[in-house]
Amino acid sequence: MKIPFLITANFGELRTNHFHTGIDLRAAVGTPVYAVDSGYVSRVSVSSGGYGNALYIDHPALGITTVYGHLDSFSPSIEKRLSEGQQKLGFYAVDLYFAPGEFPVKRGEQVARSGNRGSSGGPHLHFEVRETRSERPLDPLKYYRHLLKDNRSPIIQCIAVMPYPGVAGESVMTHYKAFSQGGNAPKHLKEPVRAWGKIILGVKAYDYVTGMSNIYGVRSVKLYKDGELVYFSQIDTLDFALGRMINTYVDYRDWVENRSFIMRSYVSPGNRLPFYKSAVNNGVVDINEERDYMFRYELSDLYGNKETCVFTVRGDKSCKTEEPVHRSMVGYDAPFEIKGEDFIFGVPANATYEDWSPSYAELECEKDGSYSSLHTVSPQYIPLDKACRVSIKVDNDTVAEKSQYYIAYVATRRGRTGYYHLNTSYSDGWVTANTSNTGGYVVLRDSLPPVITPLATLKGELRFKVVDKESGVKFFRGEIDGKFVVFSSDCKDNIARYRIDESLFSRGKRHHVKFTAIDNCLNESCYEAYLLF
Repeated sequence: MKIPFLITANFGELRTNHFHTGIDLRAAVGTPVYAVDSGYVSRVSVSSGGYGNALYIDHPALGITTVYGHLDSFSPSIEKRLSEGQQKLGFYAVDLYFAPGEFPVKRGEQVARSGNRGSSGGPHLHFEVRETRSERPLDPLKYYRHLLKDNRSPIIQCIAVMPYPGVAGESVMTHYKAFSQGGNAPKHLKEPVRAWGKIILGVKAYDYVTGMSNIYGVRSVKLYKDGELVYFSQIDTLDFALGRMINTYVDYRDWVENRSFIMRSYVSPGNRLPFYKSAVNNGVVDINEERDYMFRYELSDLYGNKETCVFTVRGDKSCKTEEPVHRSMVGYDAPFEIKGEDFIFGVPANATYEDWSPSYAELECEKDGSYSSLHTVSPQYIPLDKACRVSIKVDNDTVAEKSQYYIAYVATRRGRTGYYHLNTSYSDGWVTANTSNTGGYVVLRDSLPPVITPLATLKGELRFKVVDKESGVKFFRGEIDGKFVVFSSDCKDNIARYRIDESLFSRGKRHHVKFTAIDNCLNESCYEAYLLF
């Protein structure tokens, strides 16, 4: 873009269930976006969430693909091909691929305008650089570091200590605030950390950029023990297939309970993230002598700005914890099945990152109108890398429309209990869904269709608000005079929009409008009216 280079999010930033795989550039809606180099459009995707409107350009001479996300619109030639694809498929949300050379673009050619579409928190351009062959994302800032001046270092907030081995999903970290000594002196902890046995260390920190108020992810983490490097991670590349492994890179329980990211200096057995440079004994530290162990964290960014925290772990036998009560453990790399009389929870191999000890309970559900008991799989704080299959037998199976049954994941966050729809199938009295969480499950019913509310036409747009508070909206479709028209949507406002193409419809004539919405339990609503313009 031909505007100042201001990043609002960096590569590798920690997010819910994934790492940020590009950089976000501050830009007002409608800012022209240009191809960074010559190549061809290889893909155009449109959806109400995720990247919203996204453009992919392959650059064969460089072996890379550039990605532009959350766009407001594409160039006229791309918009034309997109519209043709949507009309052919009959959907707003499409993913179109183009052959090499089919859609060439030149360096500096305008290809889009930036926007705020999809799962974005405000207007910006999401920009990625990927290796075309492997599709692995690379840090785009390496290509543009000369455009950004940064002399601010990361800031360490606290150090965390966790016993090892604890019971997976149940052990709790202890946090120690990091204090500044002033000047260029490293940060420190006020008192030695007392411990005995094997421990895991972690650090909470954010990076900062000169002239910006945003917080960013930390690129490089080094941990020294008595002067020896025992752990080193540096996020220069990522892998989309391993995105959920952020939940073993950080302390998952602390994230779920406090929405806090503690970066663990530990590599669990099932962790295959590509950015670990060193991890002695997988990062597990053994405090087995009654003496002071000297530790030092060094965190740095792409520009070499560095923050250090020094602290002491004092070996103290009185801190020895009791051996954990022997519990039957399930290997992380083994498939496993939890069974109750009316409940099955199937765990595939390599779904967890380390061995765990699951337990099951059947409880009375407090929600009115439930069609099963509340079935719980514990511990609640087990991060899952693969989807598990949950099946529940329906109590009093009298509902004629079986598609109205659904499994809800039950989660309590900060004192509030929520029921979250899972895509569910029915067979012979049982309902089945895939889940990426341990915790509670119950069968509910959604018999109410989505609510369609017509809104005032705004700037030539026909608009409907579509809401389904139970299972959620799955699909909608608009027609005018029996012909499919593309209603766009954005996950942030639940509004379907169609910009009226006056070349297709006669002025002064009534046109029949039909708008249909279907929820995830296949309940359908239809709104019909006449449009005169």
